[in-house]
Amino acid sequence: MPAGAACRERNDIMPSVPAFNSKRESFHHDNSSCGLGTRIAPHNRLVGAAGKPLCKNCKKLNREGK
Repeated sequence: MPAGAACRERNDIMPSVPAFNSKRESFHHDNSSCGLGTRIAPHNRLVGAAGKPLCKNCKKLNREGK
């Protein structure tokens, strides 16, 4: 693997936004393209992962580099 390739590969799966979660969900989000995450009302949105697992949609989008 060429020098820096691991970094480039890692950047492809980096979250597009800082982690956030909802008071009403049992998972967190970190991708601005996640439909579930975009529908969280501002008064329910909290900063951070809060120890919750990553949303399956976010995980898929991150893996696909979207």
